[in-house]
Amino acid sequence: VTTTLDKFRQAEGVKERGNVLFREGRYAEARGNYLGAINALVKLVSSQDAPDESRDMLVTCHLNVSACSLKEGDRETALLHSTQALRMEPNHVKALYRRGSALHQMGRY
Repeated sequence: VTTTLDKFRQAEGVKERGNVLFREGRYAEARGNYLGAINALVKLVSSQDAPDESRDMLVTCHLNVSACSLKEGDRETALLHSTQALRMEPNHVKALYRRGSALHQMGRY
């Protein structure tokens, strides 16, 4: 039986693999890992026995997708995921920065 904590650790492993890929400059692959972690974490966050860190990790994964997207020139996706992070944490400095970067690159001041 897979517990909620097991699912959290799996998502964490996928995110960490994304971090390695990001550092290697493999942004598309990293983004895929972060999206996989997001899919798992969205289900976890709504669970009563979800680890406290799952919400923070979900915000981080959205921001990591945003970072990958900016590196690849995909400003729309960067905007979408930074906005998702801000919906969860409205004053998150990195989320505000990423959203601002995406809007700036889109010429939307």
